[in-house]
Amino acid sequence: MGQIVCTCTKSENMSSQKTPPGSSKHEDEQELERNYTQLPLLRAKTPVGSVKKKKIKFNDCHVSARLDSTKDSQSGKKGSPIKSPAQKKTTSRLSFGSSLKQEDISKVYSIGEILGAGKFGTVRLAYPYSNPHLKYAVKSIPKNSENIIFGKHEFRRELSILKRIDHPNIIRFNETYQDEHYYHIVTEYCKGGELYEKVDQLGSLLEEDAKCIIQKLLYTVDYLHKQGICHRDLKPENILFYNLEHDSEIKLIDFGHSAVIKEEEKFRSRCGTPLYIAPEVLEGEYDQSCDLWSIGVITYLLLSGIPPFIDDSYEKIFAKIKIGKFAFDGDYWKGISEEAKDFITKLLVVDPSERITSKEAINHKWIKSDQKKLSLKTLYKLKRLGNCDPLKLKFLSIAPNMIKSDQINKTNLTFKAIDYDNSGWISKEKIKHVLEKYGYIQYSEKILSEFEFRDDFKIPYSLFAGAISDEIRLKDSLYTIFNYFDVENKGRITPGNLKKVFRRKNITISPDEMAEILPCFNHEKEIKFSQFKAILLT
Repeated sequence: MGQIVCTCTKSENMSSQKTPPGSSKHEDEQELERNYTQLPLLRAKTPVGSVKKKKIKFNDCHVSARLDSTKDSQSGKKGSPIKSPAQKKTTSRLSFGSSLKQEDISKVYSIGEILGAGKFGTVRLAYPYSNPHLKYAVKSIPKNSENIIFGKHEFRRELSILKRIDHPNIIRFNETYQDEHYYHIVTEYCKGGELYEKVDQLGSLLEEDAKCIIQKLLYTVDYLHKQGICHRDLKPENILFYNLEHDSEIKLIDFGHSAVIKEEEKFRSRCGTPLYIAPEVLEGEYDQSCDLWSIGVITYLLLSGIPPFIDDSYEKIFAKIKIGKFAFDGDYWKGISEEAKDFITKLLVVDPSERITSKEAINHKWIKSDQKKLSLKTLYKLKRLGNCDPLKLKFLSIAPNMIKSDQINKTNLTFKAIDYDNSGWISKEKIKHVLEKYGYIQYSEKILSEFEFRDDFKIPYSLFAGAISDEIRLKDSLYTIFNYFDVENKGRITPGNLKKVFRRKNITISPDEMAEILPCFNHEKEIKFSQFKAILLT
């Protein structure tokens, strides 16, 4: 879309057919030279905001290389409601499976101004009719366009990844729709804009501010890698600020080029953004370590205001990337600590086997700190989980999407403090471990005795955020949550309503799960608001 992207047509790992020996690399480099040397040149020491949009062909991939203000992320550009796409049609055989049913999004959301537009579609602001004060971002991909093959592939890939991840610093997936003309993916709305915009505005960031952002990004990437996911397009444009506060949380977005990789496997598709791309990606054989290289480039950019690999042609830029040629020159590096420079140097290592891992980067002396905080008051709220009533857990997991909260930083700090191994979930054992670590041994037994859930019960981030939600905010949001499930607007929730909502969210309910949930309904197979309130608040 409007971001810097590379849409690839090759398969994702080494299990695919190999390129004939002796031909691929030579031909790729010749192709790069032919396509990049004709472009207007990027000047050394050019401020990031002045590099203009150019469209280039990257071998078998189409790359939109953009470092300007035209985006498809959530930054704020007014526009018109969704209209039918152009009449030109391209047939695609890609399938999204039975979970993505035909449903008109305009019956659920009021579609507002354009936040960004790009090659594959448009991102707009959306307001749910159940509570017009809430805001979401909707990415819409037209079904009938010349780019539909690539657009549907990106949509399917992003949806597949977002469904399986749940982290404080990753954009929260809400639900999906499709109608006659579009595929839609609904996510939380971040009004703070892109990290790129902040660097463009300020020139560079204070070292402490940059470190705070990179620390959060590292924990996020480490989590992804533990889930077997490689992002493959890390850059400031894909990092949003949740709100306008100085200490706003960051949210990683755009998983259209992310992929799942197994241990010992290698990717072969050339994906990424020219200025942030790792040398091994240019060579055509790489793994998750490419994300760490991109973090090194981002860190350099945040601290200096310019990318580490820049020259008067893309050919020369790629040559520098391949040999890892960069320097800490200029006045902007005079006040930067040696620890920060060492951190960057250990990430921008050409040989990925010698590059530090996400875990090693987290433990680097520049990054490592005791900033994680534990709130006992927040922990006590986990009592709300009770004995893990299955329907209550479903409601609470969805609640964070419906509650306006100014407590996100405290929530995230507490979750990260307990999730010490960055696995994406917490448990009684982890809570006990962290209480003892922070010197709260005397409170440990009392706190844990308040929890009715099983010792081995794993609490993912969204369920944690719902369970510890401010009680006043939760009570104020009860009608919003209830109306979200009352899809027929009849003042009741039925098993059919639940299935429809979960289908929008691409959640499959097994017959066994449904059998556990059904006893929560009354004899008429429905849940009225009073019963819903009791389920959620007790």
